[in-house]
Amino acid sequence: MTRRSWSEAELDGALEALDPGGADRDGGADAALGRARAALLDGMAGTGATRGVGVVGGRWVAGAAAVAVLVAGGLVVGPERFGGRGASAEAAEALERAAAVAVGEVDPEVGPGRYLLVTTRAWTLDTSSAGGRSFSRLSENLAETWVPADRRAEWVERRDVTGEHRWVVGTAEEAERAGAFPEEEGQPEGEWRGVCGRFHEPPPAGRVRVHGVEPVPESDWCGAGSWQQPTERWQDGLPTDVAGLHARLRADAPKDSSRGDAALLTYVADALRTGLVRKEVRALMYRVLAELPGLEVLDRAVNLDGRVGIALGLTGPFERAELIVDPATGQFIGERTVATGEGSLPSGAVTGFTSVGTAVVDGPGVRP
Repeated sequence: MTRRSWSEAELDGALEALDPGGADRDGGADAALGRARAALLDGMAGTGATRGVGVVGGRWVAGAAAVAVLVAGGLVVGPERFGGRGASAEAAEALERAAAVAVGEVDPEVGPGRYLLVTTRAWTLDTSSAGGRSFSRLSENLAETWVPADRRAEWVERRDVTGEHRWVVGTAEEAERAGAFPEEEGQPEGEWRGVCGRFHEPPPAGRVRVHGVEPVPESDWCGAGSWQQPTERWQDGLPTDVAGLHARLRADAPKDSSRGDAALLTYVADALRTGLVRKEVRALMYRVLAELPGLEVLDRAVNLDGRVGIALGLTGPFERAELIVDPATGQFIGERTVATGEGSLPSGAVTGFTSVGTAVVDGPGVRP
């Protein structure tokens, strides 16, 4: 097996990141630790050290020892560091690997006249009380969105309530006898079209203003974007470092004391769920998640519609919020919520999950 050893420049760069003077100049010890850790893990991934195989060359061994310990206020680079102020060591490692793999992947190439199909299969919780009992079930909703190569053009979205259910509390027979769920309900069904994916807003007439600035052509109506609508313009304007994006996320996410940092996890999931986040931005988002206190690996084998991934999440008073990542590709494949047992639902009950997949197709309505 061919293994890549670090070059002098690469190793010197990692060691330079640990310089206490540099830490003081460039944002403090935490920022230096983050730079050094990323450089070290990237190098380890190249040599195979993170996969438990041998290392190459005495300089790598010496360098690893030097990078492993930072003598700056007694800070140690290792699992203990990341299990304390940020995510657990296992979660931090999983996210770092996913980020490294994501950067090495190739984003889907959507050529002129073609479309990116984003398929979202969501199972949402419905509850009903009848006959002195409470019933809960997951109901399946399917959304398919065809995104043109030029995202300023018209998008097409189709939504369907499939009628499939998975019971959480009670059974279909018990609910029918009790008269629960008298009417089948679900998300809206149908087809919508909209410039820039704005399906529920009227199209602009001629030229419009975006946030009060100079008039822009109708084709640029996509606007500034957001975590829920990660336009190219929005992604271009994001900070390109972990600390900066972390601060931006905390500033943008709602302050929800009942959910804590789970609200931040949800905002990242909002962006990734669209299937439109570029690989380098996706990788940076993973590294930001590694900064969230209490984030853990909750399940290493979550199966979402046949795709297996790692669940990383935060536990709140009534539920765990989980984000599912495919470790082989660095792709976000979905999310899940699980009851903790503190409310009316049994502990460990899945209260909702969403799977996301993408494919390049020839036009609206076309599937791979």
